[in-house]
Parts: sequence; structure tokens; C-alpha cells
Amino acid sequence: MDSTKKSASAAAHLTDDLIVEILSRLPAKSVCRFKCVSWHWYGLITNPEHRKKIPQTLSGFFYRSCRLNHEKDMIIFPDFVGIMGDEEQPFSFFS
Repeated sequence: MDSTKKSASAAAHLTDDLIVEILSRLPAKSVCRFKCVSWHWYGLITNPEHRKKIPQTLSGFFYRSCRLNHEKDMIIFPDFVGIMGDEEQPFSFFS
């Protein structure tokens, strides 16, 4: 038996509660990506009861911003706004 079949059979023995417990310890971005693993995982992650345990954090959001450069040309770029207000912005063009 090769390693792929071994890991697939080991994963098949995980209970839904155990998978949700593991997912609850991961960052929200990773959990969002794991919705694509299978329809079963998608159902686990989007289940209203499980969503209470799984992180759904949002630290901020990106939006389109415009500025003029030295030649007076309009430049459109992404900018970031944190929802906490007092946090340092993790990302910003032309700050």
C-alpha cells in the first residue's frame, strides 16, 4: 500500500467532530480554503452549528483607492482598512 492510500484511509476514520475541532484551531483564511477539499468538508464548515466553533475573524478589508502621481496621472491601487482602528495597517501602497 503506498503512502497516498494510507493517508486517505487514515483520514476516512476521522469523525466530523474531530475535523471541526481541528478546523477550529486554524486561521480563518485556511478554513475558507478548506471548503474546496470536498463537498463533505464544505458542509461541515458551512453548517450553522459548526460555524460557532470555527473562526470567522476579519481583521480588515481591501478597497480600491486612487491617487495622482507626479505626472498628474490617476493611479488606482488596493488599500487596506483595519476594523480595529488603532492597529497598524499591514498593507498599503504609497503610504
